[in-house]
Amino acid sequence: IKESVMKKLTVIFAVMALLGGLTTAHAAGGQSAFLEAINKSMKISGQMASGKVPFNPAKALKEMKNIQKAVVAFQTNEAAKASKNLVDCAALLQKASTKGAAAAKAGQGAFKAAYGDLVNGHKACNTK
Repeated sequence: IKESVMKKLTVIFAVMALLGGLTTAHAAGGQSAFLEAINKSMKISGQMASGKVPFNPAKALKEMKNIQKAVVAFQTNEAAKASKNLVDCAALLQKASTKGAAAAKAGQGAFKAAYGDLVNGHKACNTK
């Protein structure tokens, strides 16, 4: 029962993070490319972490690298004019995606556990 509850919670958090991110992306204007890239990778990662789609270590690693690339591009091109909230969000996502990349290589259980940090980092994008 615990595993099924965790799967449901993971999916709920992923959907909440995704919807919140889409709202923020719409409102943020210039930062929307950053958030759109993050949202896409979060969705794919969340589906694998929750078991909604089969776990694929290579694909999970690719999504973590996509998040890292989006963060680096944001920090290079947009951070100076972005809100402190988005700068903090990018830092959290960078750390969480690095952890997620290592976890992707260790298997679905480890990736699922690391995905929670990604959700928390993503939530930071949506707070003021």
